[in-house]
Amino acid sequence: MFRIFISHSVEDMRVVYELARTLQLKGIEAIVAEWEQQPGTLLALKIGEMIDKSDCVLALLTKNGGRSIYVNQEIGYARKAGKLIIPVIEYGVEKGFLEGLEYILFKRDDPYDAISKTVNYLKTIEIRKSEEERNKVILAGVILFLGLIALLSEEK
Repeated sequence: MFRIFISHSVEDMRVVYELARTLQLKGIEAIVAEWEQQPGTLLALKIGEMIDKSDCVLALLTKNGGRSIYVNQEIGYARKAGKLIIPVIEYGVEKGFLEGLEYILFKRDDPYDAISKTVNYLKTIEIRKSEEERNKVILAGVILFLGLIALLSEEK
């Protein structure tokens, strides 16, 4: 299953919930740190593991998220881990560490357009990833087949 870590401010949970629900309906697993309680675990370690397990990171940069130390740290960790970062940025919010990346605009009074665009884009990425994995399996099969032919021709 395609997995996406959602970096966000806790003050934006309504939008996060709608986004995660829509992703789940499309067969994409949304990873939200607050939903996986692990009392006694270091938060930085827990979140790092969640980002590592994800296929990509969605950075929800709202007025709240743009000021969040945690969101900025998660973006930095995701960059260092080489994860694709998909910025969803609220109108009027500075891009900060995400400057230069293409992004999806988010309107607080109408989040559904941004949610729809985000989910559709993630579904495209998921399909592309599945096709790449299928092509790798086919290529491995062809290489194995050619190897067997080479072995059989050497025995003659």
